[in-house]
Amino acid sequence: MKHNIYIPLILWSLLSTSPIFSQSMDYNFVRVSTMLDSGSTEKICYFDGLGRLTQEVQHGFAPNGKDLVVFHEYDCIGRDSLHWLPVPIVGNGEYVLPSILKAASSTYYRDEVAYSHPSYEASPLNRILNEHGPGNAWINHPVGTEYLLNGTDYPCPQYKLEGDIPVYCGNYPIGQLSVVKTIDEDGNVSYQFKDSKNNLILLRKVNNGENYDTRYIYDVYGNLRCVLPPQVSERVSVSELELYAYRYKYDIRNRCIEKILPGCAPIYMVYDLSDRLVLTQDGEQRRKGQWMFTLSDVFDRPVLQGLCNVLDIASISSTRVVASFNYTLPEAGFMGTGYTFEGITLNSAETKLLKVYYYDCYHFLSLPVLSNKSINLLYDEEDSYGSRYVYSENDEVSGKGKLTGTRDFLIDNTMGEIIKVLYYDAKDRIIQQRSTNHLGGYEADFYRYTFTGKLLKHHHCHSVPYQPVLKEEYTYSYDHSERLKSIRHKLDENEEVILSENWYDELGRLWIENIHDALWECNYFYNIRNWITGISGPFNQQLYYTDSTSPCYNGNISQMNWGVDIEEDVVRSYKFSYDGLNRLTKAMYTEENADEDTNYDPDYTVNYGYDKMGNLVLLKRYGLSEVISGQLYYELIDELTMEYTGNQLRKITDESAFDPIYEGAFDYVDYDYSGEQEFFYDSNGNLIKNLSRRINEIQYNCLNLPNYLSFSNNGDIIRYSYSADGVKLRKEYGTSTYSSISFPLSSSLHMNSANSTSFVIPLNSELEQQNNFSVNETIDYCGNIIYENGVLSRILLDCGYITFKNGNPMYHYYMKDYQGNNRVVMDQNSSFEQITHYYPFGGLFGQGMGTAVQQYKYGGKYLERMHRLDWYDFGARHYDSAIGRFHTMDPLCEKYYSMSPYAYCDNNPINNVDLRGDSITTVVTSMVNGNVVNTTYYYGRDAQGNYGFLDSSGNLYSGGDRFVVSLTTALTKLRSGTKGLALADDLVNSTNTVQIGKARGSQTNAADPNGKYIIWDPTSSTGGPDQAGNTTRPSYIGLGHEMAHVQDVWNKTYDASTWTTIGNKTIPNAEKYATHVENQLRSEHGLSLRTHYSPGYNSTRLLDSRTNTSLFYKTMVRIGNRSIPTTPYIY
Repeated sequence: MKHNIYIPLILWSLLSTSPIFSQSMDYNFVRVSTMLDSGSTEKICYFDGLGRLTQEVQHGFAPNGKDLVVFHEYDCIGRDSLHWLPVPIVGNGEYVLPSILKAASSTYYRDEVAYSHPSYEASPLNRILNEHGPGNAWINHPVGTEYLLNGTDYPCPQYKLEGDIPVYCGNYPIGQLSVVKTIDEDGNVSYQFKDSKNNLILLRKVNNGENYDTRYIYDVYGNLRCVLPPQVSERVSVSELELYAYRYKYDIRNRCIEKILPGCAPIYMVYDLSDRLVLTQDGEQRRKGQWMFTLSDVFDRPVLQGLCNVLDIASISSTRVVASFNYTLPEAGFMGTGYTFEGITLNSAETKLLKVYYYDCYHFLSLPVLSNKSINLLYDEEDSYGSRYVYSENDEVSGKGKLTGTRDFLIDNTMGEIIKVLYYDAKDRIIQQRSTNHLGGYEADFYRYTFTGKLLKHHHCHSVPYQPVLKEEYTYSYDHSERLKSIRHKLDENEEVILSENWYDELGRLWIENIHDALWECNYFYNIRNWITGISGPFNQQLYYTDSTSPCYNGNISQMNWGVDIEEDVVRSYKFSYDGLNRLTKAMYTEENADEDTNYDPDYTVNYGYDKMGNLVLLKRYGLSEVISGQLYYELIDELTMEYTGNQLRKITDESAFDPIYEGAFDYVDYDYSGEQEFFYDSNGNLIKNLSRRINEIQYNCLNLPNYLSFSNNGDIIRYSYSADGVKLRKEYGTSTYSSISFPLSSSLHMNSANSTSFVIPLNSELEQQNNFSVNETIDYCGNIIYENGVLSRILLDCGYITFKNGNPMYHYYMKDYQGNNRVVMDQNSSFEQITHYYPFGGLFGQGMGTAVQQYKYGGKYLERMHRLDWYDFGARHYDSAIGRFHTMDPLCEKYYSMSPYAYCDNNPINNVDLRGDSITTVVTSMVNGNVVNTTYYYGRDAQGNYGFLDSSGNLYSGGDRFVVSLTTALTKLRSGTKGLALADDLVNSTNTVQIGKARGSQTNAADPNGKYIIWDPTSSTGGPDQAGNTTRPSYIGLGHEMAHVQDVWNKTYDASTWTTIGNKTIPNAEKYATHVENQLRSEHGLSLRTHYSPGYNSTRLLDSRTNTSLFYKTMVRIGNRSIPTTPYIY
């Protein structure tokens, strides 16, 4: 029987202004229309007689109006066989014959293997043995998988816990563990050993025949108690545990109450009776007698965070700690916050507030402590921008369920804070955001959106005392498929400038980028797997994978060539070598010069060696060392041997006989220090002293961010100030002195400039803790606005920055390489201002231009060159590219147990870029339905408090990928409810990572049973039967269902045992929990509850529809220290 299914999002025939098109009526199909500001986008999915997806047609997707078609083939027993790459076809949305599609694919990609296909084992399990990706070059290089059992050929060590110490007790009995062997396209081998409960027991990677084992040890309750990284021997010693292992302790409720990271003091955690984490304490806080506290409201939303002295820990554990806003008498709240709380006693004199959160309404603006600031925080409607939502019944502004304001206190200044207020429209979108800044002024941001929620305009106002308000306006435009078309910028009353204008190829990949009113352009090139292969423009780059003398098939770049237009015909090249763990071992440098000067032989080659943790133990670096009679000579400028205590660097020995001679040299400088120990760390694993670099002292704040560095030469000092969310607000350069003027904390320093009106800068309170400090230079950061010594210096843009000359703005643009490293800086007059060439880990070559013009370089990060520090500021940590490592612990090191917490990018800086805080991630590619990873974005909050998907620099995604937009919208919708907010925050704040990818082909919503990924179809409304008799649900509810599965896995409560069987499909008991969470989400969004897991199968009933109660879950009540199930859970 043929079924024609039409799913309109809005009445198509009445409201659409798009041209009429037709789908093929001889085939089963689902058509999805997404309405835009003008017109719509159309997707038609065609199905065969068995209900299998055969074609996906995105009508008119290509810039030239062609349809983009994806074709799926199945084998004789219905399994996925060939998944063809998308191909542009002249059409009108209709079905395309397979023979035409196959011929078009081979022609378009110039490759006969324009598809991916799996090979299956000969068993009813249908497990994949080989996964062949697209491209003829990979035809003999699949990803292979073998399914094995442990035994003599695949031994696995077994441990038992004696107290907190793991003790080796031989190998696991034969056949007790399942083993999955994976061989990547380059033949690199890894193994995963799992027990019958699906716990990961051993992760083994093989490098040159040597095993690198990461072992996981659990207690009888399934709690992870210890992780032994590869450097730990099989028979564990106590010293190895302290230096390398991750250890955890739990209370009787299986809550983690203590964890010990490698080389660090224990971190303690205290919970209240409702399992809320209230107190934490790391080693440095313990030294100071401090605890970090977090108080939540009845909806488990954090409302107060700070540092305190707490004496009665036991009372907290035996009661509920709850905070609430005092609406009737807000001035009576704790320390002027408006909040009162129970279950904990805090002394205001011994408490340092860090963050305050406000929800649901705006009553906090009437607090007495905000009375002199609220005038700039009140809503002020702006023409052509959205209007705030007003509750219709009583005309009060409503922000119910949403974050309406925050107060971020300056960590290093007890008197300073940044107050932010957020206003929403009726669609829960932020349309206005107002905040104070640390310079005594304010920031105001106004937003306007398209019909589908994409940012259309952004108006930013910035002020400081005694200076005129600075105004920026960003305007975004999109093409008919909602790809970002252009970004325009207007500063004050100056003429609007087109920062960039994008053109896309027929697959939706960025093809041409025009910069600054099309003054020049950059072109981008790709291979069949959508891996970028080239960039042309003022900066040119070619990347080689399988097509070099040492080909790499697993995605590693084997060779890189690059050049700059004004360097004439100079072509620079690196050829890369990797070990079996994909760590970079050599980068061999060559250079082609059109002059063919045989006496010119530049060499910037680098060699690397590592220990089992990925700590660099050997580094050889070549560079320019001498110039004799105009002849350039290149020698070994660094021959470093690095010694460690655990993962912490202890000493570096440089055996090289040469030093670089060029300006801005980037090598390791040890100032001839000869002591046995050069590097010293605190109990949190932070570097606090480096004698070989003349760093006498480094102090850190409670976020483990450096706020004070002193140098032994001339008493030089660098000082940083941050807000409580870790945003850097000020940097000061100076020297220590023996006399100073004392100011009270409420005082201010009045700075003047001969060319500018002055303004007031609050003083930093750390003076009382540090040496007397004479300030020589001050840099202040207000978002993207930078002041130097009180004078407006520059405005940062995503594509560059603006400086000022005689009050007139001058635009400067970055030419970036494939990783986003700034290679060339050009001004709006097409003048080359800076050229930067990099060693593989981010160090600078000697051959460049304009080294000091600007310091945002590798990864777009700021390079701190003062006092030859040469560290990149990555936000969460500082990175030393001269030795290829960070100097503080990775705050997310528990995601990467097998790797040193100080290593950079898994020691593969050619193919990886550093990301911050990424727990929920998604991958953005320019190819629709493509198979290859391009750019990873993580879900979180930017510096302005906006939630969404962020890039490695913390910028909100603003591109044209519809999946990312849909995913952002779905997560925002989930977060608008209490249960959805808790679910999303639980995943975001976890040390685990889940990647959310788009369902391709016949894939449906699914979650990885190991909690690593989610497959989600934003167009799918398929769901189980509900009380209204429907089997549909909003797609965001489907996403929440899969997120609940991941949460279940991460909580180690996932039950894979069989609940029931439907046909030949086994349904696990884990579906009970996921549907329980789904019904909680449905309830808070006013949707009909799901009654069964599957229609027509009463054995999958979930709900008593008469009482809206769960058949499997009960309301939990705390009695003493126990959680007791009582009555059935009511939705």
